[in-house]
Amino acid sequence: MNENIQIPILNIYYMICYAWDILSELDEVNRGEEKFEDIYKLLSNILIKKVKILIKKGFYREYINIDDTLSTIRGKININDSINKNSLALKKVCCEYDELSDNILFNAIIKYTLLKLLKCQYLDNNIKNQIKKLLLYFNNVKEEAPTKYNLERLKYDTNNKHYRSIINICQLIYNGLIVNESNVKIKFLDYLKDNCMAKLFENFVLNFYKEKLDNEKFKKAKSSKIKWNITGDSSDLRYLPNMITDIVLEKRDGSKRMIIDTKFYKETLKIQDRFSMNNNIGRINSNNIYQINTYINQDRFDGEICGMLLYPTVGQDLDLSYEISEKKLMIKTIDLNNKWENIEKRLIEIANSF
Repeated sequence: MNENIQIPILNIYYMICYAWDILSELDEVNRGEEKFEDIYKLLSNILIKKVKILIKKGFYREYINIDDTLSTIRGKININDSINKNSLALKKVCCEYDELSDNILFNAIIKYTLLKLLKCQYLDNNIKNQIKKLLLYFNNVKEEAPTKYNLERLKYDTNNKHYRSIINICQLIYNGLIVNESNVKIKFLDYLKDNCMAKLFENFVLNFYKEKLDNEKFKKAKSSKIKWNITGDSSDLRYLPNMITDIVLEKRDGSKRMIIDTKFYKETLKIQDRFSMNNNIGRINSNNIYQINTYINQDRFDGEICGMLLYPTVGQDLDLSYEISEKKLMIKTIDLNNKWENIEKRLIEIANSF
């Protein structure tokens, strides 16, 4: 039960392409033009390609507020600052004005990531030389790490939505980096950190189904919010947690719906039941069961509804099905160490299982 998840680099590349909507790049891999020895060379190559395209297209810019002392009036005069700084004696005034600038958080996160990759001792000089050339375009840009706080500050719209996949890649790289005490060289942590791979796995499965499912049989795959099926006074709903599904599949005729919750652990089954007669029995995480069971029981869908927990294969394959309170609950695994065509076949098989 303690085996680590082994995923070939090429499969991770496929997953990233689906997860971050860069399917056009799959063609290059299918032609055998890319060879990757490790995940970070892979991510670095993707980032370099995306940034090159971004530079050709032009950086996204926003208006930023600037305070400056000028010899000519621009924008709004700040009288108090002009007096305090004695700028009038120099025939200058302190002004506040807005200026369209590329020195914004989106570009700052990209610059931060490129600079960190330069310090990585595992990347070859060819990659680093490409990064150095790209950084010349970021001279006027500050650097900001893709922390959770900074990522939450980003606001996407139609003008900057092309940044989303780049920022996601920066986040993946950032989540796998650790700086040593000298802050000179960068070492990479184990990439299979649960929180990092879990989101990648979820996005991959969702976008795969959006792309591959037969439109005549299924409605477009989606992630949706389930409302609590509350009776009586509902004034205190704000205290209840949100129920946001990973993936919802629905038959085109509206007869059936399946809610899929993806989970990514280094152990699918855990020996955790101390009251069991057989202490060696591995069991599914109880919180996972409670969560998916709540989803299918709270969903107000009129047709037949079932739930599924989808895990990567670790140690053994699972293909389980239960009838709980007259609703079907399935637990399945997918072997990410398999050939890619087998992974695709398995996902389609899972979708057709309801």
